Amino acid sequence: MKRTTLLFAATLFLLFTSFGNNYQQQKNNETKKDTSVYICYSVSVEAYHSTASCKDLSRCKEIIKVNLADALKKYHRKACKFCVSEK
Repeated sequence: MKRTTLLFAATLFLLFTSFGNNYQQQKNNETKKDTSVYICYSVSVEAYHSTASCKDLSRCKEIIKVNLADALKKYHRKACKFCVSEK
């Protein structure tokens, strides 16, 4: 009896833990689609920026606005160390 109850409790715990993680991951993905960032449209540049007036973009000839998900996956950019605050 105790073993069955313990097994049931463990199953419920795992079920709710994985549900919470999936929900948070889905919410993060939606945020990335809705958040706009700026990138310099150049092969040699590696960062995305939270503002078009970032000092790191001052020499860029072509600044484009994209969503964060594309900046990360399509353009393979990392956060700018000057204007993007990591949370």
